[in-house]
Amino acid sequence: MGKKLSVCVVTGSRADYSYLFYPMKLMQASSEIELSVVVTGSHLSDEHGNTIDAIKKDGISVTKEVPILLQGNNAKSVTKSMGKGVMEFADVLDDIKPDIVLVLGDRFEIMSVVQAALIAQIPVAHIAGGDVTEGAFDDALRHSITKMSHIHFVTNQQSYNRILQMGENPQNVYVTGSPSLDVINDTEFCAREEFIDSVGLSGDYEKYILLTYHPETLSGSCPEDDVKIVLDTMAEFKDLGIIITGANADTGGDGVNQILREYAKSNDNAVFHMSLGKERFYNALKHVDVFVGNSSSGLYEAPSFKLPVVNIGARQKNRLSADSVINCELNKDKIIDAIKEALDLSCDDVVNPYGDGNASKQIVEVLENIESPKELLQKHFFKYGEKYA
Repeated sequence: MGKKLSVCVVTGSRADYSYLFYPMKLMQASSEIELSVVVTGSHLSDEHGNTIDAIKKDGISVTKEVPILLQGNNAKSVTKSMGKGVMEFADVLDDIKPDIVLVLGDRFEIMSVVQAALIAQIPVAHIAGGDVTEGAFDDALRHSITKMSHIHFVTNQQSYNRILQMGENPQNVYVTGSPSLDVINDTEFCAREEFIDSVGLSGDYEKYILLTYHPETLSGSCPEDDVKIVLDTMAEFKDLGIIITGANADTGGDGVNQILREYAKSNDNAVFHMSLGKERFYNALKHVDVFVGNSSSGLYEAPSFKLPVVNIGARQKNRLSADSVINCELNKDKIIDAIKEALDLSCDDVVNPYGDGNASKQIVEVLENIESPKELLQKHFFKYGEKYA
């Protein structure tokens, strides 16, 4: 047996962890890979629920903890957190010296890691590149990460085509589907009553709403004002139970979370959880009747549960979506109408466009078969399969 491939996985928030969990689980069991796991970003934040505890509970061995988030989440503090991340990961990667870094998505924390890996000449494998989310600056971060990456695991054919448009080598782009769906197949689901009790929602409601709303970082509007519009719509559904989860560590996210908490405290039919955790979140998708907000989970995972989704505003604009997703403007009346439509929508025939839950095995097999990681570093621009200088 030759030398194992050293793979460093970096996770910065609950948003990417649910996608990375199953690939990490398989890599921990692989005889061909030596796995290191670096935890950063909101995982280490009291404000965001210290979700590193959930990672450890899942049996994932954490190699390093790298706190980078600075106080506050305005543009200045987020930018400084990115800068701190680049400096911290310069040391981390120099210490671990992995053969390859595996990351997911479009978060600013991940941008820091990839910049450090680029300069350190460590190849990057990127999951979920090529997607489009025009309402957030994450869109630009994702495409930038793609150009600094060397192996691409994409979730759908549209994203594959976009990455080829960016000049990436077709031989290094793999359509695997979303690894977050793999976790669904391995999740233990409880009875609806047990789940409702677990979130602390008192009262007996016939139907339930799951609400997750993140700031639109490119709209120019005030995130606090935006979320108040969303919550104004909830007042029209007092006969429904409402389970609210917290916003990401985005610009304006702290203010959004404070408003969400206050709403839950003052409304008996609502509860707030900064994070439900991976397993309980999937139980929420199984047991609620409609998912409202602007989370990518409404597009990625919810269709696998045949769950109708009301996708509000521009954060996920032009992202591939199933027929179970109802898009609407950030407008009270339109959101109310969309929720009513969703509550009556049959999703029995919905097919999830992000795969069937077998992505992680494909991802790990590709990594196991990388013989010379350093050879990936010299990239060329490809146009429809033809290389040109």
